[in-house]
Amino acid sequence: MAGKLYFAPPIPAAFFLMGFFMTSAIAAQAVEEDVFNTAVIGEIWLDIPGSSWTPIDDEALTACEPHPRSYYPGAVKIGVTDFPGSGVRIKGGCGSSRTLDEKAAFKANLSWDDPAVPGCAQSRKYKGIKKITLNNQVEDASYTHERIGYDFFKKLGIPVPRAAPMRVHVNQQLWGLYLHVETIDRRFLARHFDSKHGMLYEADYGCDIGEESCFEAKFDTDACDDPPVGDPTDMTPLQGLNTRLAQIPSDNFYPAIDQIIDFDAYLTTWAAAAIMGYWDGYPNDPNNYRIYHDPSDDRWTLIPTGIDQLFEQDVDPFDPVGMLSIRCLADEDCKAAFRSKLAEVLDVFETSDYPAMARAIEKQIGAAVTADPRKEISVSEWHAAVNDTVHYMQRRPGELRDMLSRPEQKTPGQEFYFHALADPKGDRFIVVTWVVPGDDTGSGQRWMTAKGYFEGLTAKLDALELTGGSADGVKIGTVTVNFVDCETAEFRYSPDAAGLEGKTKTARIDSGIWKYCE
Repeated sequence: MAGKLYFAPPIPAAFFLMGFFMTSAIAAQAVEEDVFNTAVIGEIWLDIPGSSWTPIDDEALTACEPHPRSYYPGAVKIGVTDFPGSGVRIKGGCGSSRTLDEKAAFKANLSWDDPAVPGCAQSRKYKGIKKITLNNQVEDASYTHERIGYDFFKKLGIPVPRAAPMRVHVNQQLWGLYLHVETIDRRFLARHFDSKHGMLYEADYGCDIGEESCFEAKFDTDACDDPPVGDPTDMTPLQGLNTRLAQIPSDNFYPAIDQIIDFDAYLTTWAAAAIMGYWDGYPNDPNNYRIYHDPSDDRWTLIPTGIDQLFEQDVDPFDPVGMLSIRCLADEDCKAAFRSKLAEVLDVFETSDYPAMARAIEKQIGAAVTADPRKEISVSEWHAAVNDTVHYMQRRPGELRDMLSRPEQKTPGQEFYFHALADPKGDRFIVVTWVVPGDDTGSGQRWMTAKGYFEGLTAKLDALELTGGSADGVKIGTVTVNFVDCETAEFRYSPDAAGLEGKTKTARIDSGIWKYCE
């Protein structure tokens, strides 16, 4: 525009400040992304002094029950940056917990508030990260599942942790190849939700939506914290969720549930779980998830975690254990929405070429796996596990497409969802949920459940009617389950009301029982 002069109007100083903060936020996120750079294998050194070694090791094994663990004094070095006085502790669930003589998994807190040191701890971060989570991958012989699974969830818009490979050294000795998984904290929530000031809960094993005592509140406050903002950091928000769920009529579950839970995200998570064989997480097993309340829209979102056991077992997407999915399948509109979502998510999976990603990871980490002194498999077994993962990903979409193409089989009477599994304690655990459909319009529908342990071939359980979708119910009778073999059982229902006794045989037992069957 030669020959002309343009004069811009004065720009308020606040505009420059806004631009500065936006630029700073973008830069901070870029730095954090560098911490989870999957193109390289990171290095971290943990120093565990003798005074901390024994108490940390004493807390290693879980007995598969809620098992609080404490941080103990140690030191962390990442790259060339030292963090003396960090807190170090062991981690791991029923299948992945290991002692310090084995391939233990770790957590480190760079800003740990040592109770033996007066005052408040200094806030220390490595590229924006305060806490380090190091998964040992002992339940994934391929070392690929979490990276692929989290990538797929992320591609679908589901809030999940970032993850990257990292070699861990303990007391100057190579401990092995681990996966650095992002901690689900306020910074994580700020990236995924409109408000980071809601409340977050983690489910214990077997803990379903609608229950309370089996959830752990993940945020608390003490004298060193800033005054709480947003949700109270106790069980009050979860109690509010349960109350709202109980108020949804059985014949109007969907779309009413979307006012309480981000149900499109839930349907997406459910579909992805079916494709990846996520048998160890919701809704196929009430386990390995957190639930977050976003105050900005007063809705809740499930966050999948612990996804190391993927691409191994087929799960039937239409035979879930989780209460949300069971109620959805009992609602024809919701069932149709899930079928549509499953087809949509299959499209994403099939166009993403995850078999190629598995091969790329195999090539990247080959030397690190070979050098891992505490790996629990041979190198040849690792390669075989990668092959199995690839083959699963290649065959599974077609099987689900075939399932969706078949006409639905609708049979009158009671519809059973029957699962038998081994809980983390090693005891066998059974969950039976059944729906009494009511009249032809679905009015009067009732749903019941029974769950608990069994000895030998028999389980005797209390039958509960679940009112309004609550996971707590009213006792209405008893249930006896007698196993015929590993795949079939007799189900006998004895309600308290006389004259309604009955029995049936079922062959729809979850395939997860097979590996525990003797």
